[in-house]
Amino acid sequence: MSILRSFATVVSAIVLIVILAACATDSPSGQADRQDKAAALSVITLHMPRDLWEQTSTGAGHKPIENPQRLTDEPNGMATVELTGAQLVEYLQMLDFNAHGGFMAQDKELAATVYDTLASALDGMQAPPAPGAPTPQVTIDAAAVPQDPAPPK
Repeated sequence: MSILRSFATVVSAIVLIVILAACATDSPSGQADRQDKAAALSVITLHMPRDLWEQTSTGAGHKPIENPQRLTDEPNGMATVELTGAQLVEYLQMLDFNAHGGFMAQDKELAATVYDTLASALDGMQAPPAPGAPTPQVTIDAAAVPQDPAPPK
């Protein structure tokens, strides 16, 4: 009976390791530095399609980004989203998981597009910003967002 119990324990441990590995995020290099820069910002303004914000601000395994500093609709389906540095860190973590994550990731292509745009912007930013510097702004162009293919005729 002891051998069966030991075998069951080993099998259970292997299953747990496989499950955890499937949920792991293969974050790109520089993710920790980007989160540090994001945390050092008091606020950042994002200009992006409203539906893109709605799709990427929630995700599996993460709480949604609720109550941004400001969320304002713009013409042509765009929105202005102001996030605190702490909210931007949460958003980056969510985007990273969904763009580079395990089997529970959602909207991988959308998350990757937004993540790549934000990563590029953060990589070029000074954080914390110089005193009196304007609020950083990032535009995520609707043309860069992957579109659903047209339905077959």
